[in-house]
Amino acid sequence: MGALELIRRNALFSDSVDWDAAHQQAQDAVTHACGYAGTYHLLGTVVKQAGGDHSRFIPPAAFRQARARTSAAGPALPAGGITGRVGYLVLPQLPGGQKLAYRYIVVGSRLVDEMAAARPQGWIVDLRDNSGGNMWPMLAALAGLLEYGVLGHFALPGGRMQAWSLDCRHVRLDGKRAAHRHGRFRRTDVIPVAFLISARTASAGEAVAVALRSQPRVRAFGMPTAGFTTGNRTHVLRDGARLVISECYYADHRQRLITGPITPDERVDSSDTGPLLATARKWITW
Repeated sequence: MGALELIRRNALFSDSVDWDAAHQQAQDAVTHACGYAGTYHLLGTVVKQAGGDHSRFIPPAAFRQARARTSAAGPALPAGGITGRVGYLVLPQLPGGQKLAYRYIVVGSRLVDEMAAARPQGWIVDLRDNSGGNMWPMLAALAGLLEYGVLGHFALPGGRMQAWSLDCRHVRLDGKRAAHRHGRFRRTDVIPVAFLISARTASAGEAVAVALRSQPRVRAFGMPTAGFTTGNRTHVLRDGARLVISECYYADHRQRLITGPITPDERVDSSDTGPLLATARKWITW
């Protein structure tokens, strides 16, 4: 069946699966069940085995329910302000489509520009609750705090690298435009940036951490991240189900592979915001 072939061709750990057995199980499931739903359990099991814990199968009903919950809760957008002469920027997760992505970039860029006008001594970027989504608008919102050039990579099977990069107008993937930046401010490498991470920082949130690690005068505070440091692609099946397949690892700006959690430079209880912020500010103002 086509869904199994999608997983077999693309999943990062495809060689770990007995594909003959998987195809036989799929055939049995189709024979004894009505419709696609009879294969959902098998697809969920196989995509986890072949793609790792960051991969998943999403049935159509579960996808619709998740989208409805996100819509009812309202979008989570970047937030922050100047606290004690330090710019504080919260970058949340980013589910949703292009309209929300555009708002995310505009709101984040405007915040950075407004805080930059106050000439802060440094910056704190809070990624503790960023559990993933679309990484490109996150990087575009943060662009004012990043130098132009390579920020990180996707490490593809076979050794090929796809660079994430920033220039004066765009965030790019392998040279192709991934997001348009809106802000005017450009940080100099004299101004320190701290970023905060936790076990809830995952997927695209970890990609932002990788990008920040590429910068001068940057230090990470908190606890190790979730370790979902793989690039995922979503494949929509005929009945509206989604196969989210991990197809590559992250690598840093020097092409060093990242295959697990990102560890902080300084471990601090990430659930206790007051002491965590105080520790980050102390480093900034040292």
